[in-house]
Amino acid sequence: MNLLPMRPQHAPGEHLTSLLERTAVANNISPRAFGLRAATIAREHVDAAVVDRLSRAVAVPARDLATMTLDAYPTGAIGRRHRPAATHRTWRLPAVRWSCPRCTPATGIYDRDWQLALHPLCTRCPALLRVHDDVDRPLVAPPDERAVATQRRITAHLDKLRRSRRSDGTLRRLYELTSLIAVTSDEHWPRLAGWEHELRRETLAHRTWTCRPPTQPAQAAIVVLEAWRAIESPARAERLVHDGWDRIRTHPDTEVRSLEDRWYRLLPKPPITERLTAERPERPSRQTLTRLQSELRQLAMAHGLQPRHVPDWILLPDERFAPSPGQWPLRTELARVTRHLLDGDRNGVLKMPGGRYRMPFSRWVAEDRGIRPGLAQAISDQVRALVDDGLIDYAERRQYVAASHHLLGRLRTAAPGLDLGDHALRAWVWVMLTHGPASTRAETDLAVETDARLDPEQRLALRDAALDHLTQITETGATESCPLPLSPTVLREGT
Repeated sequence: MNLLPMRPQHAPGEHLTSLLERTAVANNISPRAFGLRAATIAREHVDAAVVDRLSRAVAVPARDLATMTLDAYPTGAIGRRHRPAATHRTWRLPAVRWSCPRCTPATGIYDRDWQLALHPLCTRCPALLRVHDDVDRPLVAPPDERAVATQRRITAHLDKLRRSRRSDGTLRRLYELTSLIAVTSDEHWPRLAGWEHELRRETLAHRTWTCRPPTQPAQAAIVVLEAWRAIESPARAERLVHDGWDRIRTHPDTEVRSLEDRWYRLLPKPPITERLTAERPERPSRQTLTRLQSELRQLAMAHGLQPRHVPDWILLPDERFAPSPGQWPLRTELARVTRHLLDGDRNGVLKMPGGRYRMPFSRWVAEDRGIRPGLAQAISDQVRALVDDGLIDYAERRQYVAASHHLLGRLRTAAPGLDLGDHALRAWVWVMLTHGPASTRAETDLAVETDARLDPEQRLALRDAALDHLTQITETGATESCPLPLSPTVLREGT
């Protein structure tokens, strides 16, 4: 093919087929003139003859055009081309193309990365992508900043892989985690926020990532973005893996339960959970304490982590509502130790009146002598989870919860017919919102019992209503007198 008079410039990140189609339109010729066929696109590959013809037509070196295809990435990272009826990992879309419903109609451009199931968003517009020829599908609301920021981090990793031509195993772990989530995900799990939560409510889940990725961008967005955030946070990943395997093993469908035997190698390894106890046979380590102090300083500088962001309990990844009752004193003391390490004990949170310490390990930390590795790991996992989930001022939250007498009415409106007394509901909402014990052991016991009585729909409705109410009074700064129980931390610290 000879040099064409109209030669569109290729955009950064553009897919080769996108440039080819734009060139054909600009010169009023058919894409078939370059050797492009529908079957060629379906094979997710553009052969060398097509690249050579386009290179001569637009005067761009063939090696530069080759980087505009998925062959620019290492096969170990994005997977091989899809084989029918195969069971393997591949991020390559199964015989469809994704484009942006907002910018592609105006420019004709669709990106190379959009042909991978881990890139369901256009970060420029921003917008949820759609199947290229599915022009009749209605547009959904634009993704929120959290979703777009996550997609940008995935894009940055793809750029890193393209430059290095080496697979670091990250996308393999991401595919395993995505597959695990997709098998048993529902409208309540995993916990999503904002735009992703609303999109999941309107989207039919794609379960069989172990065979092939989905064809619809929405089906990818509701699992991939959360899975990537888990890849970035070991604590978050551990929670998802633990919950995912637990849901598989207890699923009512025998087909799902059999995944552990049939697709074991395509899913993350099942967790080996070691419970944190106050009597672990570990010796305190000065080196471990130094590493923990350094980690907390880095999180404080990078994310603004402060003592007020630490709740009254340090929770393990598999603990949704509260620790087991025997762990309450230890978890409360771990929270005090975390605040001590963050503020340098300026507030003297570790010592009781009279100068005594509540637990022996608190003295070791206060005297800068060391900490047991298991305790340090629990603190590290918790603070990283706090940062990943978005820092919350728990000191302020305790104030607002304790000062809202309209909250119980809001909860009863959200869950009509709820068979719970005011005392039980007050205790439950305190523990749920503050992630800490109520003012007495009896009230905390009542909160745990109440949570066990709630069905998933009631729990979600109550939680959403409580958070909505909290957001309103936080934004207005309203404070009201209220009979909700104050925790010991609030009474002691006067916060």
